[in-house]
Amino acid sequence: MVNKEQYRQYIIGKLNGYGIFSGPNGEHLQTWDYYEIRSYLSLEEIKRDEDTLRSA
Repeated sequence: MVNKEQYRQYIIGKLNGYGIFSGPNGEHLQTWDYYEIRSYLSLEEIKRDEDTLRSA
């Protein structure tokens, strides 16, 4: 079973793969808790899905 810290690190890696290395106000992603980082990833994925639909 994966714990929250392992999944948090996975999410940070995924955001880094999108070219995102800090939060919207320049804060380090490592300082965010699990729920903040999960929410931020969800918002970024929604933005990317919307951009894909607009360009289609």
